[in-house]
Amino acid sequence: MSTEKSFLSFVVLLLLCLPFGSTAPSRPTASSDNIYYLSLGDSFAAGVKPIAPNETITPAYSYADALYELLLLKKDYNNLKLIKYGCSGATSDDIVSLDKCNQENPKYSQLDQVINFMKSNRGLVKFVTINIGVNDFHRYRNDKDIDGCFSKILKNISNNLTDIIIPKLKEAGGEGVRYAASTYFQRSTNDLDDLLVKIYSENGFRVADIRSVFGTNGDPAEFKRRVCLYTNSCNKHNNSHPNVEGSRAIGSEYDKELGPFD
Repeated sequence: MSTEKSFLSFVVLLLLCLPFGSTAPSRPTASSDNIYYLSLGDSFAAGVKPIAPNETITPAYSYADALYELLLLKKDYNNLKLIKYGCSGATSDDIVSLDKCNQENPKYSQLDQVINFMKSNRGLVKFVTINIGVNDFHRYRNDKDIDGCFSKILKNISNNLTDIIIPKLKEAGGEGVRYAASTYFQRSTNDLDDLLVKIYSENGFRVADIRSVFGTNGDPAEFKRRVCLYTNSCNKHNNSHPNVEGSRAIGSEYDKELGPFD
């Protein structure tokens, strides 16, 4: 499935997702006067702003903020509030059992926080988005069984999403929530992205396949142009996370996939 060269380049990419200068996210207190959009995930959801080589600020502007801006423009959503639970470096295991960005209680996971919020605020949560999976590969970066560990990782991500994360979110949120998720965009993550599309689609989530935004499977020169346009990969920061323009492009893809509103 994967060659040693492609796997190692994949690991280099993944290392860029590790948190640097991470800070605890700001999460507003719920009010019955508001409705809510909850965002879960890793650094793509949290947002990463590079400020120097190998130094970043997170959370920062992300696709969740961009989508939130678009949702505010919809009829009857002017009282919508965004709560970002995403944490840089998060894995699918972390979503279930650990939140490194929750400094007061790191064992209070993103999933637990979101479930408790939805249960405590019945009917007020209107949107939930998630992106997760790419950081799961870190634990196997020194494994010599390239193909074997790749398969184990994909299976673990599938089990976490299918058996735990998705059913618990949908049970807590009920019928009134619109759920959406996204892929990643690098060529080296295609197997993961294909799996994510399959899992989310089969479980009733709208899927923003951001490979279409970046032209991942098209002309290599166009892919490089979009990566340079939508990330900080081609400037002095050499950081592969989406920049503001990239976050807005991804947010627009989410908005499109969420469909028409009444």
